[in-house]
Amino acid sequence: MFCKYCGQPIPEGGVCSCPMAKKIQLQNTQYQTGPVGNQRQTGQTGNPYQTGRMGNQRQTGPAGNPYQNPNRSKTDHGKIFFVISIALSVIAALVFVLLRFVIVDFMMESDISDAYQYLMYIVPVVISIAACLFAVFSLQDKKIRILSVIALAAAVIVTGAVIVSMAVFPYEADVTVSSDDDRENDEDDIVDKNDDDQKKDREENTKDSEKESESSGEDNAASDISRLKADYEDGKLDYVQVCKEVKRLEKEKLTISDANTVAGIREKAESDLEKEIDSLADENEYIDAYKKLTNIEEQLQGDAFAAGLKEKHLSDFMAYLDRQGKALAQEGKAEEAVVMLEEAMKYLADSSGIQRLIDEVEAIASGADDYILPESNSRYLTKADVEGLSLREINYAKNEIYARHGRRFNSKELQDYFDSKSWYNGTISPDKFNTSVFNKYELKNAEFLRDIEFSMDSRGYQLDAK
Repeated sequence: MFCKYCGQPIPEGGVCSCPMAKKIQLQNTQYQTGPVGNQRQTGQTGNPYQTGRMGNQRQTGPAGNPYQNPNRSKTDHGKIFFVISIALSVIAALVFVLLRFVIVDFMMESDISDAYQYLMYIVPVVISIAACLFAVFSLQDKKIRILSVIALAAAVIVTGAVIVSMAVFPYEADVTVSSDDDRENDEDDIVDKNDDDQKKDREENTKDSEKESESSGEDNAASDISRLKADYEDGKLDYVQVCKEVKRLEKEKLTISDANTVAGIREKAESDLEKEIDSLADENEYIDAYKKLTNIEEQLQGDAFAAGLKEKHLSDFMAYLDRQGKALAQEGKAEEAVVMLEEAMKYLADSSGIQRLIDEVEAIASGADDYILPESNSRYLTKADVEGLSLREINYAKNEIYARHGRRFNSKELQDYFDSKSWYNGTISPDKFNTSVFNKYELKNAEFLRDIEFSMDSRGYQLDAK
């Protein structure tokens, strides 16, 4: 067998070592595709270039290119999606800044002003959401996976920033309202100005109007304060009228100086009222003083200063009523004393003290003043009731409860004492007397007085010791 290129003999099935034969062998090896090692794939006809049924075509990739990589298309698409995602994120940010801050004034004065305040958020959000989708598509390419994640994060940040801005810092159009007179006065000037000048003029006019209004309000308040001060000093206003006027002025916007002046007028009125009430108290005109203070409270629906003056003179008022009531009763004018006390009761929140004084006046009128403790059968006694009583008087007061019910006594001292009382009628011997006739006050008070007596002396009072 001989080589067809150089004519040298070669063994059966061998390959010649000449340059031409090696070149042909190398080319055949490059074109060989398929599962057969170093041999070219052949079709049914034995043609080394035959693939399949067509016979004369080499085996190719999906697009017909014999050198094309099937994964190359996916890589190219991933990079394209990445670039689109980044571009859309940048566009969304720029569009939001442009719509929200740059052309906002111009667009709010256009025909779409009502919808524009929503579009300035919606348009960037839609673009950034599209960027998110393209970033997700680019994740299919493993080679740019990190870049795809960065693109997705950027799109999400832009979307979140727009949404947060819309929720936290919503756009609110500046609206300037001016009066009809202002619009009429400025109409000729506004015609020749552009939109920016018109807006500035309206803002300046509004500020000037507000300043004039505030100045006018301050002037009115100062005038009212001066008039209030003059009227009070001239005696045209009383305490109640001053308080009402001061309350009205305090609701207005006052300067610090005016507020101090108002406070001074109120303090002067309070000082004058206190002097008037103190003067009435010095003259024992307590009822007139309390009547005036009560009227003030009713007209002002409660006044802390008037209530304080009542509290200040309460103890002196009660002492006066006690002295005056008993003096009238002893003069045989018990009814007059009761009328006086009932009149005083109208002006005191706690009427129990006045009622006790009325009971004492009536007791004096009926001769019941001969009791040591006249109320021992009608209320529970306290330590204040027995304060100042001697040991003997405590013992007599205890037995006074028994004597009221006609009990006689084995002690001559006690029997002589109660026989001298006009109210006493002793008919029941000591061994037949039963405490079941006592009411709840008498039972409790007898025990109370006994404890007081033995606390003062462990032996108690010694009867008939003289």
